[in-house]
Amino acid sequence: MAFFSFQFVNAQTNDEKEYSPTFPGGIDSMYAFIEKNIKYPVLAKDSINEVKVMLKFAIMTDGKVDKIEVLSNTPKQFNEEAVRVFQLMPKWIPGMQYGKPVTIYFTIPIVFNYNK
Repeated sequence: MAFFSFQFVNAQTNDEKEYSPTFPGGIDSMYAFIEKNIKYPVLAKDSINEVKVMLKFAIMTDGKVDKIEVLSNTPKQFNEEAVRVFQLMPKWIPGMQYGKPVTIYFTIPIVFNYNK
């Protein structure tokens, strides 16, 4: 089972509205998408209890998930699986600033926990 920590922030000012990107259906839908699509590397079951892959990614102005980058020094199999799942994601509702879509970067840990 993978566990995630992620925060969406929506900010509003008096004259302009700024919005963070939103996964279709919200954060719970994003968690469900990841849980449904992630596959645990088999080789690690006996020797590893938990692996945390830190991913950095961008939500582009068209809502596409792009520029996925692994920030952690974790085993290759876990890195590749985390990236693969994020490449499968549907388009998000893009972030907005000054009434125009903008590219916004996020960092998220993907935790592979074999004890649960």
